[in-house]
Amino acid sequence: MSTGQRRMTLGAISAGQANARASTGRARVAKPRAGSTGRARAMSVGGARASSIGGRSSVGRSSVGGRSRRSSMFGASAKKTQDPRPLTDKAFINQCVRTLIHYLTEHGYDHAISPKTLTSPTSKDFLHIIQFLASKVDPGFTFSAKYEEEVAMLFKKLKYPFNISKSALCAVGSPHTWPALLAALTWLVELLTYEEEAEAKGSSDLLEGDNSEKLFFDYLSKAYQTFLSGEDNFDELEEDLAQSFDTRNAAVKEENDRLEAENEQLKEELSKLESEPSPLSVLQKKRADYASDIEKFQKLISNLEAHKSAMEKKLAERTTELAEREADLANAEAEKKMLEERVELQELSPADVQRMNAERTSLEKSVADIRATRESVEKELWELENELSKATDNVRKVRRGAHM
Repeated sequence: MSTGQRRMTLGAISAGQANARASTGRARVAKPRAGSTGRARAMSVGGARASSIGGRSSVGRSSVGGRSRRSSMFGASAKKTQDPRPLTDKAFINQCVRTLIHYLTEHGYDHAISPKTLTSPTSKDFLHIIQFLASKVDPGFTFSAKYEEEVAMLFKKLKYPFNISKSALCAVGSPHTWPALLAALTWLVELLTYEEEAEAKGSSDLLEGDNSEKLFFDYLSKAYQTFLSGEDNFDELEEDLAQSFDTRNAAVKEENDRLEAENEQLKEELSKLESEPSPLSVLQKKRADYASDIEKFQKLISNLEAHKSAMEKKLAERTTELAEREADLANAEAEKKMLEERVELQELSPADVQRMNAERTSLEKSVADIRATRESVEKELWELENELSKATDNVRKVRRGAHM
């Protein structure tokens, strides 16, 4: 059975209406509407509302079998309608048997029960079953010796939509009466199952999001249970309700104070943020500074690259000049060697020796000049290479800074 269907309680009573109208009553459960599957939906158990605490009427007191009993499930009589369920279908009968056995065994039924028993039960078997189910409706309810009339009245007050005749109850196990009675018992089981599931949920769907309604609903439920037990004093329940509301109000006040303190803190933070410079303007200023720095770095990089080009050109010139000096030196060395060989082969006069010495001195001087020039060029070349290396490093540093 679906537990998503809502059951009717005492109507739409809010906590604010409690002072004007403090009605008590057990939750009304929707009356089953029979269908082809044999599973009935719960719709209504009570035909009328229970009376108020202060002056209850006799709605909660109704006669079953000639005796006065309190029950939240008594109400108006049901109309005679044709049962649309397939009462003679074996699959339907087996389903009803399984449903009835499952409920009885799960709820502590203290008599033997089996599918065979429910194939053609005796009047005693039926009485045990209906007495057990009736006790779930009203724990103090018992049938008299002539239970047939009381069983029919019970289903009538529970608003069972189909008629149960006394003659059928006199011949419970006969093939033409038992299927209808079995379907009626299954309907009552489904009704009780729905009420249990609705109670277990604590009417959370009905009172979802409103704790005040739930507190008042719990109070009404307990008050009506007290009423059903024959008590008329609800002072203790009312004190519990007042204490529950006081506790809830204290929690609400504490939460309200916390929210107010949090609100003040947020206001202070907002005021502080509004008094400080806008993060956007700060970032825009930084962006402008970075753009200016980038422009300066680009200019510096351009100057250094021009200086680097000049140094490279100068270095190339000095390299060419060094190569020329080295060629001149090689030629002078070769000429010197050639002259020395010629001197060794010639017979020299004092005048030739003097002339050769003069030439030698001149050549040595030329060699010394060339070597000095070479050393100067090499030194200048080394200095240019160092300067070029420094300029290249500066250009790389500037580029890295510009891209950070």
